[in-house]
Amino acid sequence: MQMLFQKADIKPLAIVRILIGAWFFIDCVGMMLIGWMQDAYIHAEMNFRYYGFEWVPRLPPAGMYAVFILLSIAALGIMLGYRYRLAVVTFFVCFLYVFLLDIVYDLNKFYLFLILTFLLYFMDAHRFWSLDVKRGQVTEQREVPRWNILIFQALLVMIYFYSGIAKVNPDWALHAQPLKLFLRDISYFRGIDEETFMVIAYAYSWGGMLFDLFISAFLINRRTNQLALITMAAFHTWNFFNLGIGMLSIFTALSTWLFFPNRWLKRKLGLTPAIDEPWPYPPAKRRQIVVFLTIFMVVQLSVPHRHYFTGNNVNWTEKGHRFSWRLMTRTKRGSRSLFFVKDPASGETWKINPRDHLTARQYRKMSGETDLVLVFAHYLEKKWREKGYADVIVTAEIRTRLNGRPADFLVDPELDLTQVQRSLIVDRVSRPLKPIVSD
Repeated sequence: MQMLFQKADIKPLAIVRILIGAWFFIDCVGMMLIGWMQDAYIHAEMNFRYYGFEWVPRLPPAGMYAVFILLSIAALGIMLGYRYRLAVVTFFVCFLYVFLLDIVYDLNKFYLFLILTFLLYFMDAHRFWSLDVKRGQVTEQREVPRWNILIFQALLVMIYFYSGIAKVNPDWALHAQPLKLFLRDISYFRGIDEETFMVIAYAYSWGGMLFDLFISAFLINRRTNQLALITMAAFHTWNFFNLGIGMLSIFTALSTWLFFPNRWLKRKLGLTPAIDEPWPYPPAKRRQIVVFLTIFMVVQLSVPHRHYFTGNNVNWTEKGHRFSWRLMTRTKRGSRSLFFVKDPASGETWKINPRDHLTARQYRKMSGETDLVLVFAHYLEKKWREKGYADVIVTAEIRTRLNGRPADFLVDPELDLTQVQRSLIVDRVSRPLKPIVSD
C-alpha cells in the first residue's frame, strides 16, 4: 500500500499521454482517409452488433463523419493536454459508440484504446508538458502518485503474459501454427528448402511464446532490464515490418521503454527515483483508490479466462477470444460460405451468397465465427419476413480452415439457424474441431 502512494516522476506518464493522443489521432484520421470508416459504417448493408447491444443505432453518413471528426479533435486534445478531461471523456464516449457498432471491426488495439482513455481520466497526465499548464488552467507538477505508473506497468505485464499463455497450445507448440502460415507470406522465406523453413518456423513459434511468457520477469529485474528492452525493441520491430501488427507494436514498445526504463533512458529523461514521501491523500481517498485498482485488475485478469466456460476450442468458435490478448494465435480462411433460405409452405429455396450483402472484412470474419453466422442468419430471416414470408428456414454451409487444417463445416449445414438464439458465453451451433494435419 505504501508503494502505491509514493511520489513518482510524472514524465513517463506525460510522454505516454502524448503518444496515446498521437496514436489515436493518426488512426482516426487514417480511417477516414483510406475509406475504412466509410466502408464499415456508411456503405455497409448491415452491422454485426455485440451481444446485448443490438439496439445501438448507426447514425446517417453526416453523423458518422461528425463522430470521427470529433474523435480526431479529442485525440489532439489528449496529445496536447488541451482541455484534457473533456478530451478524454469525449474520446471514450465516441469511440465506445463506434466500437459497439460492429464486432467485425474489433481489434486488440481498439479495446486497448478504451482501457487507456478510461485510466487516463483518473490521472493528472496533463500537469506536465501540456497546453492546460501554459494556459494556467492547472498548475504544473513534477510528481504523481506512483499508482499512476504501476497500473500501466501491470497492464503491459498482463498483455505480454496472457499473449504467451494463449500460445501454450498444440497448434502453436507442436505444429508451429499459425506462424508457419504467416512466415510463408514473407518474401525472403519463400526460396528456402522445406526442412530449413520448418526449423525457422518452430524457432519463431517457441521464441515468440517464451518471449511473451518471460519478458516481464526480465523487465522487472534490474540486472536483465537492459537486455530485455533491447530484445523487446527487436521483437516489436520485426512484428511491425513483417507481420503487419502496425501501431500496436510501436506503442507497446515505446510504452515498455518508458515504464521500465534502463539507466541510460532515466538519465536522458532526467527521471527521479520514487520518493518515500507519501502522496497527500486523505485515508478515505486511499481506500477508494485501492478499491478502484482492485476491481480494475480483477476484471482485466478474469475476462481472458472466460472461454473455459464454453467447453469448446476458443480459436474455432471465437467464444471468449475478444478482450483476451490472444495475439496471433489463429488464422482462419473461409473456403466457401453459402446460406439457404427455404419457405416451408411453398418449398421454394433461395441460395444466398453472403458476399452480396457484406463487406469484405465482414464476410471474412463471419466465415470463421459461429456467433456472426447466427447474426447473419437472423438478418436473412428478418429480410424474408419483410417480404411477406411468415416463417422461413435458414441453413448455412460455412467451410473454414483453421491453422492449416483442411476446410471443414463450422456449423451443421442441416441446422435451422432461426431456431437458435445468440448466447453471451455458450456456443450452440459449432461442429467439433478436427485435429490438425501432421506435418
